[in-house]
Amino acid sequence: MGANQSSTSEHKVAELLFERGTDAVAVEVHSAAVDSEAVTVFTYFTDSKHRNIATNAIQAHKVLRHPSILKLMTFSESSSSCHVVTEPATPLCACIDYVNGWEITVGLAKILEALHFLHTQAGYSHNNVSMESIYVTPDGEWKLGRLDCVNRIAQNSKDHILSISDLCDSNIYPVPPANEQKAPVSHCRDISGLGKLCEILLDKMESFDQTWLSEFGEAIEVMISPELTEVPTAAEILTQPLLSNPLVLTLKFVEEITLKTETEKQEFFSSLTGRLRELPEVVIAKMLVRPLLRRFVVQEELAYRNVLPCLLTPKSKSNPFGLLSPSLFKKYLPPVILRLFTVKEFRVRILLLDHFHCFCHMLDKSRLENGATKPSGPTREEGLFSELDEETTPNPIPTPSAVTDKKAKGKPIRKTRKQSKSEEKVPVFCSP
Repeated sequence: MGANQSSTSEHKVAELLFERGTDAVAVEVHSAAVDSEAVTVFTYFTDSKHRNIATNAIQAHKVLRHPSILKLMTFSESSSSCHVVTEPATPLCACIDYVNGWEITVGLAKILEALHFLHTQAGYSHNNVSMESIYVTPDGEWKLGRLDCVNRIAQNSKDHILSISDLCDSNIYPVPPANEQKAPVSHCRDISGLGKLCEILLDKMESFDQTWLSEFGEAIEVMISPELTEVPTAAEILTQPLLSNPLVLTLKFVEEITLKTETEKQEFFSSLTGRLRELPEVVIAKMLVRPLLRRFVVQEELAYRNVLPCLLTPKSKSNPFGLLSPSLFKKYLPPVILRLFTVKEFRVRILLLDHFHCFCHMLDKSRLENGATKPSGPTREEGLFSELDEETTPNPIPTPSAVTDKKAKGKPIRKTRKQSKSEEKVPVFCSP
């Protein structure tokens, strides 16, 4: 099903990030390494009565695939414990003090997209949406994790809610028994949990427009309302002005750029520079540099001529058109620029050389002397920004072309274990 079962001896545990539970059922979250690669390990300790919770966590990760849900790498099971290994990430509760309001709005939008996918396409309820189940990747992306409490909406009975109570945040609003629910409110437990989280995060977003904050505050009251018929859906909450601010819309457009028409792209890039100047410079540097230097953006003529020159030129008295101050440029751009110099594509190389005089003094001298900017090998468009794409575009399902490329390069590919007939019949829910 896309993940291998491995031995727990391969996991080199480094740090305990989070723990919750009782003697009957408990979960620990560790940062670790598998084959020298950073990962996050969810370890479940259960008695025989609660064994299904650990099994449920594995099964949910295998069948629920979305860019905003933690990606399953591998798993292992023993008589007393179960290990679920995912991509590296840190619980939001462990890093909430270090995120700003802009990052929160983008993160909440991502979590709502994941919930919309679970509720409408997969037919599942997460049942434990809280600061404990939201994880932040090294790139700053928020993803939904802790799938141990997931259940089909149609089977979300009172007995199931009681069975997972030891693993859930106590602030989660309890769902009434299944026989008292109506179909339109089957999403209410997740939305209520997210609403209570938003109450906590609202204090970190004071810098935004007060009208936006006031409207979002009213939405939160409805999200946590005991009147279940009034609880909005994830899609409805995403229409809030606070969660559709210029940063969120820019990132979403860039992610979906291959689906846009030429007219939409022309309209977007013709006004993008002006909209970027309305954002704080540190937000551009931390959250937009990598997405805007992806392959599909560079290939757009308007972006190539109007947007990227402003991004690759530090702001100065002689050149006020740059988007970033010299200090922010030096902190965030050099690693990306040096990686771009390894891209074997004529258009990218010309773009960098045209602006080389603007940023060359900010690059590491030793890297330049060692030929970091020297072209190597023939150009090929299909390899454009492959490294940046891997870092900035979540891709939970390997494509056939990706597997073929790995074989061609001589890299070993780990074979998946043979599936049983029962596993082959399990549907896999993927985002479109």
